[in-house]
Amino acid sequence: MKTIASWLFIVLGIGVLISGTSRNVMAYVSKAKQHSAGWWGEHQCNCGDLTNMSYLDDIDVFHTPKDYQFKKPIDNVRNKQTDLYLYGDSYVEDVPSFVFAGIHAFHAGRAQYTDLLYTLDRTKKNVLIIERSERYIRSEYRNLELFNHLKQKDTADPKQVLAAGNTENGGVLAGMFNKNLNQNLEYLLFNMNIVNRPRNMKADMNYYLFNRGSGNAVIADAGNHLFLKETVDATGGHSSYSFVNDEIVDGYARNLHDIYTHYRLEGFDEVYFSFIPNPASLIQPANYNRMLPKLQSRMPEHVIDMYTTFKNHGNPKQFYRAGDTHWNDRGMQLWLTMVNEKLKDKGL
Repeated sequence: MKTIASWLFIVLGIGVLISGTSRNVMAYVSKAKQHSAGWWGEHQCNCGDLTNMSYLDDIDVFHTPKDYQFKKPIDNVRNKQTDLYLYGDSYVEDVPSFVFAGIHAFHAGRAQYTDLLYTLDRTKKNVLIIERSERYIRSEYRNLELFNHLKQKDTADPKQVLAAGNTENGGVLAGMFNKNLNQNLEYLLFNMNIVNRPRNMKADMNYYLFNRGSGNAVIADAGNHLFLKETVDATGGHSSYSFVNDEIVDGYARNLHDIYTHYRLEGFDEVYFSFIPNPASLIQPANYNRMLPKLQSRMPEHVIDMYTTFKNHGNPKQFYRAGDTHWNDRGMQLWLTMVNEKLKDKGL
């Protein structure tokens, strides 16, 4: 009996390990767990992604559900002559086409998930906006890797036009060296509704007794906002507080200039970068490395500058969700206003 039980555990363990190395299996399991209210389903707190991952469901101050309200802008342009291309991340993934002024067509790609392949209509004005949250600048723009994911359709290799998050790379052996393997295994084994309440209680205890967040969430000094841990860890490359000097910034500025030049030569009439500040950069700025203002000052005419805009509007906290890594509707609407102003000012 013990031998049978041992073999069952071994087989189960191998199955979990193999599942944790496969992006396709993880995507399938994640989808199934998200739609399950049963004991094995995924923990869901719709009050913010940081509130959810830290199990601080009981702390009302962090409850900030997604509140985007999209409206059609006032648009007096009769002949819609602009084709708008938006390559961005989760900050803009929900944006519908009708919120942009005077556009003929809208094309969007999600960084790290879906490539954006284009065939430009030369009878239209073609505008490209490359949006990215601040924490990804150093990982995404230290080279010109962007060219592999944002390119002309007729230059794309059909075998490579798969979402970055859905490809299999090297099978099980390569998957065992995947940096996300431990996270995947923890998700498979422990992220279940049956253990929610103990985790909630532990998170509440850390919060009330030690003023400390759980998991990847860090409580702001003021106590009323959560930050993603990697954005406040001074030793990490995604942090608002890690070391940055002029030489480092100059290197990224050169790459962004090369990206701008490349897409102008491809046929885009305008190319804009839009970097969304880490909440910590504005809400808790005492040790901010000033990455964004330093970088954007080197290319001001090509930037939709949300850092300066949020800062100049007074309390920057008003633009971010307290229990989430993302902005709220105020932040989104201000970004949309600035984008539409760019489209109108250029006569596009």
